[in-house]
Amino acid sequence: EGKVIETVQNDGDGKIVFSDITYEKVGTYTYTVKEEATTAGGVTIDSRVRDITVEVTDDLEGHLVAKVTGGTVEDLTFVNTYEPAPTKAHFEGIKTLNGRALKDAEFSFTLYDAEGEVIETVKNDGEGKIVFSDITYDKVGTYTYEVKEEATDEEGVTIDSTVRAITVEVTDDLEGHLVAKVTGAEVEDLTFVNNYKPGSTSVTMGGRKVFEGYPEGAEAPEFTYTLSENGEVIDTQTTKGAGSYRFKSITYTEAGTHVYTVKEVEGKVPGVTYDKTVYTVTVTVTDDGNGHLKAEATGADIDALDFDNPYKPEPTSLHFSGVKTLHGKKLKDAEFRFTLTGSDGTKETVTNDGNGKISFSEITYTKAGTYTYQVKEEATSEAGITIDKTVYNITVKVTDDGSGKLKASVTGADINALNFTNKYGNVKTGDDGQPALWIMLMAASAAAIFEALRRRIA
Repeated sequence: EGKVIETVQNDGDGKIVFSDITYEKVGTYTYTVKEEATTAGGVTIDSRVRDITVEVTDDLEGHLVAKVTGGTVEDLTFVNTYEPAPTKAHFEGIKTLNGRALKDAEFSFTLYDAEGEVIETVKNDGEGKIVFSDITYDKVGTYTYEVKEEATDEEGVTIDSTVRAITVEVTDDLEGHLVAKVTGAEVEDLTFVNNYKPGSTSVTMGGRKVFEGYPEGAEAPEFTYTLSENGEVIDTQTTKGAGSYRFKSITYTEAGTHVYTVKEVEGKVPGVTYDKTVYTVTVTVTDDGNGHLKAEATGADIDALDFDNPYKPEPTSLHFSGVKTLHGKKLKDAEFRFTLTGSDGTKETVTNDGNGKISFSEITYTKAGTYTYQVKEEATSEAGITIDKTVYNITVKVTDDGSGKLKASVTGADINALNFTNKYGNVKTGDDGQPALWIMLMAASAAAIFEALRRRIA
């Protein structure tokens, strides 16, 4: 009739024991035994229904006899199965990049099993997250893994080569659930730190020294140039006379802006004009994000930081002079003319003064060389004058020894004794130039002689 007679539970050994049933009359009795549904997690019950038949007979000896069919232990064995629900483990990490911004999917990370087989390779996202797919476990056990970052071809990047170990302990809570306990997979455990450092770049600056006008054979002076940043000299170079110079190469290991000044150190070499130019160069160093620094120089041309130092020695000068002497009469101012001509184009005619002084204009020499001159007296139309036809030849050698001042040496005639002697009438050289006095003396002498002769005759 389906009426519940009794519900029992198994003991720890699995025994299922129903209470005795008492029969008081002959008959056939049927029963069904079935397992009730359970709330135990992970258990699948034995849902088969067992039928039991009890034949009760009278042995006619005063006893009822019960014969059971289907009621043996074998008949009433219920076999349940227990299978806990699978569990999952989830691994996440963080990628950190020092030195520049991280890019999405820039680096790869691989999860390996205990045998070294690849389970999965993933990439970081733009925020640096590293997320592996869930791993499902359907049985108890200990599972070990390794996570490592794969090599990259990104220039300038040093990857984190540390291998991270993860252990997953899977246990059964006996309530129908597998439980995974993960060790070594916290975010801090799976943080990979990479460093980005671009390759260095460099800049070299230099220029030419223009040094003209310095005498050949003289030891050229030394010129000094400085390269400064923020008012501090970072390099000094020199040249011996004209030539090229280069500062030491400047190496940059990070992005930034640098402002430099280049100038010549003013020296004290006589005759040299120092170049006061100050060059300003701005070097902007940028990172292209692909492992390379790039340096761009603006302002002055870093290969043409030229300095021009003209050499001009101090001039030297000479003064030519002499004396005009006139025998036979008194010399007058500007009475005679004298001409100076030179290979340098000099041509000057001067006259004597009242005292006979002959003075030419001063000749100034601004460059080395050899100069020749002639000085002579010009013809005169004055009657009775015999001019001095002497021609003075003079050689002036102007030299530059690099001391900053020209030097002149004279050969030939003495430039301060360009003397000319003229005479008037038949007066011999050496007369005092006063003919009237001589005439008077001569007349007096003639008168005396005449008087003496007259007296002798008388």
